Amino acid sequence: MKPAPKTNDVSLQDCDESLAPLLDFFETNLKTLNDNLSDSVMQLVVLKVWKEVLVTLENLMVPPLSDQPSNMKKLDPTELQIVLNWLE
Repeated sequence: MKPAPKTNDVSLQDCDESLAPLLDFFETNLKTLNDNLSDSVMQLVVLKVWKEVLVTLENLMVPPLSDQPSNMKKLDPTELQIVLNWLE
């Protein structure tokens, strides 16, 4: 049996680097929306996007609790540590 990799070796820089593409995507696309939407509508959009991000992270971290098959793959220890560090 292979020993589990250490999760403490994940640095904040590793977390930042792994999330950079997502944050770049949000920055570009939310700026475009912000330029074309009213403040109140933009706030609703940002809240809905953020909720989707959190739901996706939760689905990655918590295994499905039903008998239905899922195509979600389990996070490896490094990926899980990155998510936990990012949420702190």
